[in-house]
Amino acid sequence: MNAPEPEPFEMDGKTIDAAKVAELARLTPMEYDRQRQAKAEEMRVRMATLDAEVERARGRTRTVEESGDSIVEQLQPWESGVNGAELADEIHDTLCRHITFQEEGDPIAATLWILGTYLMDIWRLWPKVFISSPAKRCGKSSLTELIEAQVHRPMLVSNISAAALFRTIEAYAPTILLDESDTFLTQNYEANGILNAGHTRRTAFVVRLVGDAHEPCKFSVWAAQVVTGIGKQRDTLEDRSIRIDLKRQLPGERKAKIPVDLFSSRTETRRKALRWAEDSKQAIGAATNEPGDCGNDRAQDNWTPLFRIAAVLGGHWPERIRTAYLVKESAREADDEDDEDDEDDEDDAALMLLHDMHEVFKRKNADRVSSEDMQLCLENMEDRPWAEWSRGSPINKTGIARKVRAFDVRARKLRIGGEAKNGYERSDVEDACTRYASQNTHSLSGTLEQANINN
Repeated sequence: MNAPEPEPFEMDGKTIDAAKVAELARLTPMEYDRQRQAKAEEMRVRMATLDAEVERARGRTRTVEESGDSIVEQLQPWESGVNGAELADEIHDTLCRHITFQEEGDPIAATLWILGTYLMDIWRLWPKVFISSPAKRCGKSSLTELIEAQVHRPMLVSNISAAALFRTIEAYAPTILLDESDTFLTQNYEANGILNAGHTRRTAFVVRLVGDAHEPCKFSVWAAQVVTGIGKQRDTLEDRSIRIDLKRQLPGERKAKIPVDLFSSRTETRRKALRWAEDSKQAIGAATNEPGDCGNDRAQDNWTPLFRIAAVLGGHWPERIRTAYLVKESAREADDEDDEDDEDDEDDAALMLLHDMHEVFKRKNADRVSSEDMQLCLENMEDRPWAEWSRGSPINKTGIARKVRAFDVRARKLRIGGEAKNGYERSDVEDACTRYASQNTHSLSGTLEQANINN
């Protein structure tokens, strides 16, 4: 299918000048002083005129900020020096207090990514955060809100056009948080292209024709980005992301509710993070720490900034991020080995399979079942699609493993009947089944009656 035509976009010369002035108004006085002469020449105005326009823009920013209507906040850094390791511990503990993560490394990566948003002017490359879950009601929106409350210049949106996206980034350099992004990004080719372009600073530009003369104009799309979704997303998105996996809470597993005043209550955290970033910028920029070889150059690039932040934080953070990296990238490599296109019934099928695997454990009254026995028991289940799942053939061991991997259920080397075999543990399946398949999964049979035709 051909990509749709990009939406029309026109800007006149006044709008272009206003965007450039707004960008200059965001600079510190020293940074502005270094750029003012070159910018005045570029815009073909006297430096005194540019100074006056920038000062007016700063006044408008202060006025809007005081009114509470600013698109992004303008914070002053904390007055005194900040212990970075203690700040990181606080951010990490806040995330874990409210969210059920799938791996211990998930909140560790999220914490370092949050701190990295305050250092966007030193990175050559900065990964997105992709918040993923195998099903609904796992806390994606809650985690997005928690990240928003602690990152630099956050802008949380549930929908945005391609034109608004790059104009906003150019004007305000925010941290973009796209909640429920899988509902509108899937077929929005232009917005996806803009998001992908923001992965490396050198390529983080789009060109549009503006004004009556259709003059080419370059717009920055360099910004930290958080996107959310259920299951697997576009390869180009996942390839540029640190993936944070969530899981649904168990009935008796209760996390603290997010307070109504979350954003305002975390203002001190944001100010401290800004101060720590300003004080640590030079050390982080000079750091050369890198993750080990995982067989994926892009993944190494994505994790490198987090390793350098951890190195400057010190304490337990270098070891924590190293462990998180090894676990997360090993899981991603396993996920990619048998990756296939999902069908519309994929989520329901995975839930049914999870339920039926639980039934196998109950019928066998066993704590461990080999992959081979699991496949055979599923194939012999009546009124289930597994015997003819794949174009009339039974579901195989690889197909079983691929479908339940999203629920953190994995086949592993186990001692079963005195022999070493690949198999599943009952505790893993029961935990996942309680989280995701606690409803009457038998009702899914009608939905999946013909699912095997599509496999």
